[in-house]
Amino acid sequence: MSEIIRRRIRHSKDGVNIAADINAVVAGTVGEPGKTTSVSSRQTIVQRNGRTQSHTETEVRDGRREA
Repeated sequence: MSEIIRRRIRHSKDGVNIAADINAVVAGTVGEPGKTTSVSSRQTIVQRNGRTQSHTETEVRDGRREA
């Protein structure tokens, strides 16, 4: 079983443009009760007065939930 979550955020005001994409995947395995794996990434780009700033985060979690 797996779930994919995607969100896109766009905003522009007073010469500032912001674009953010968030992607996440959460998966549970059938053979191992309580075992989960999740991966998420986030990227943000901000443009202001001709300058561009970019930031990317990635997180991987692999663990057991309490039964």
